[in-house]
Amino acid sequence: MGHIPSDERHDRRHGNEPGDDCRDPVGTSWSLALTIGSVKRVRDLAQVDLLDPTAGTPPLMTRLDLDVCLLADVLFALVQPEADARGIDAGQFAEHLGPVSIAAAHAAFWEEYADFFRQAGRPELAALLDKQRTLTSASIRATLARIEAGQVERAWTAIEARHQAQAEQRLAELTGLTPGNPSITSPGPSG
Repeated sequence: MGHIPSDERHDRRHGNEPGDDCRDPVGTSWSLALTIGSVKRVRDLAQVDLLDPTAGTPPLMTRLDLDVCLLADVLFALVQPEADARGIDAGQFAEHLGPVSIAAAHAAFWEEYADFFRQAGRPELAALLDKQRTLTSASIRATLARIEAGQVERAWTAIEARHQAQAEQRLAELTGLTPGNPSITSPGPSG
């Protein structure tokens, strides 16, 4: 069973120090447990079928890995009975998911999600989920490497140049002026 810790930066804004028993207004952690009941609740509340991680385009597992808002909806549905007991609604729950806590929740969810399939005798689905995480991590590392190597900046510069050329061409069509050679005649002195 995974846990979603509170966000320490959020805690400090609300006068709580990291390590306090109650780090934020919703408590120190939420229990994540995938059961058939919780999976049905996610399907009903978030319209997400966790039992079919390959469904859709892109596949559900990819969307859950990359879309933190979708993940937040799924997480809330998973912990909804606990949230009800604490008097917390979906909006309040989402407000307490800062960058630190959503990252921790993401990791806890993926561990729980893959373990659910392993324990249910579906190792192929657990392997797919593990591979999704591996591919996402590799993609992030590759993107960071391209950014650090200046490739993204060079591509952006080329895009800007192309847009500038298109804008100049369109302006020339509208005004009858040649791109790059604005021959605007100014009126002579009025007299």
